[in-house]
Amino acid sequence: MKKRVLAVGLDGFEITVARKMIKDGKLPYLAKCFSNSAFFHLDHGDARSTGLAWEHFSTGQDPDSYKKWSAIDFNPDTYSVEQSNTRSRSFTVGLPVKLVTFDVPYLALHNTEVIGMSNWGAHDPGVKRNANPPELLDEINSRFGHYPATKHIYGFVWPSTKKTEQMATDLVAAAQKRSEIIEWLFSERYPDWEIAIAVTSELHSGIEALWYGMDENHPLHGTPSSDAARKGLEGLYIETDKMLANLAAKFPDATLVTFSMHGMGANDADVPSMILLPEFLHQRAFGSPFLHPKKEWVRSDGCKMNPDTDWTQAILPRMGRNSPDSFAGLVDRLRQQLRLNGKASPFERPVRFDAKQNLSWMPLVHYQRFWPQMEAFAIPAYYEGQIRINLEGREAQGIVALKDYHEVLERLKHDLAGLTDMKTGESVVERFEQPVIDDPMAANSTQCDLRIIWKNASVGFNHPDTGPIGPVPHRRPGGHTGEFGFATLEHTSLKNGDYGTRSSFDVVPTILDLYDLDIGSNSVSGRSLLDD
Repeated sequence: MKKRVLAVGLDGFEITVARKMIKDGKLPYLAKCFSNSAFFHLDHGDARSTGLAWEHFSTGQDPDSYKKWSAIDFNPDTYSVEQSNTRSRSFTVGLPVKLVTFDVPYLALHNTEVIGMSNWGAHDPGVKRNANPPELLDEINSRFGHYPATKHIYGFVWPSTKKTEQMATDLVAAAQKRSEIIEWLFSERYPDWEIAIAVTSELHSGIEALWYGMDENHPLHGTPSSDAARKGLEGLYIETDKMLANLAAKFPDATLVTFSMHGMGANDADVPSMILLPEFLHQRAFGSPFLHPKKEWVRSDGCKMNPDTDWTQAILPRMGRNSPDSFAGLVDRLRQQLRLNGKASPFERPVRFDAKQNLSWMPLVHYQRFWPQMEAFAIPAYYEGQIRINLEGREAQGIVALKDYHEVLERLKHDLAGLTDMKTGESVVERFEQPVIDDPMAANSTQCDLRIIWKNASVGFNHPDTGPIGPVPHRRPGGHTGEFGFATLEHTSLKNGDYGTRSSFDVVPTILDLYDLDIGSNSVSGRSLLDD
């Protein structure tokens, strides 16, 4: 009889935090797991910058295989942007096994044989809420209730100790509830599974909002709420440890795979990519500011803002061709509110994943009206800065001839290289990447012409041509900057020990291989961790 496979994905897990807590005796199961299993570091490589780790898991493919390099699509015909649900086929389709899943992001269950529920409380669900069979939605809701931390999935709380404490409490409650559902689903509701896959998300939401409590070098460490942030993150790791211990005890007959696709760390991209870069390009093109920072942001280096104000609420009123304090500026502010289409920021309302997400909360999108007039403009990004060249024959109103493409890129890189951090005076650019340099006309809707990897978490730039850009307040303290994910395999033919570093794309082939399924026939990237 084949040994069953239980795979548990830990979305947003940062191993350096776990090791510190293990050293302090706070994570007994993970301490045992790391030393008494086959242990692998996982490298997500350049694919991490897409922000689509769980779509990579769900599809079993790397970005080059399914031609998607960003969560956001840019339409060169209309200069519009949108974030849509996954369009790709999951590796789970057609598997000749009984497969039960819970809250695996980017996994659509309709029209498949896979049993389970998606988008119960995932950080980045990638699909509408769905279940197979459909009645499982109501059954889970009636037994366990709705996700208890919905408003904190994309929480913004650092300016307020009270909000930070509430977020920590609610996320811990959500982690506990998730553990109960997974155990019930796999042991009582569908106990005859052959492969079971569950993913947790609370650490992802927690680290993005609370990282500064753990990171003594973060600019926000030492603010009034940082102690509450540290305690909240520790609570989430402790609950994760308890969940894994319970599952290991509940299913001793299963081969247990525990994994995270990549690590986490300080956020170095939100403010540079979402507001400072588009503002610099606007000033570069038109010679005048669109962003007008508040004096308190300048005085506090972005580490102070009204605790009752959301980041988007704070930024948008300070944007416009006119000073916000003038009458013309008041008109601009009213126009900004109208552009939100009457919708509040996603940080102030319960998050639901629609087929097309409204991106008007991101300050960058409010520069969209100028893009047809610019030779280069920033497009929405959650991580590294991304720039499109307004190319003739590709963009509908392109103004850069193909023969001038390389010259424009070089001039743009030269100008960007002149950006320095407002506080330290150091360059803010680590390096540039040119993803479509060989054939820019072939760039698809998820590709950019120039990608900027930022050097640090700047909240304000200086440039010799424009002067100061910003500062603005910090947004997410945590981000996708950790070095490695990890995988542990328990109850396999491998001896316990550290097996070095492998690819994050090796997780899916490993799950298939552990149940003796044909990896090749499923068209997945990577190779099994069982292979030498």
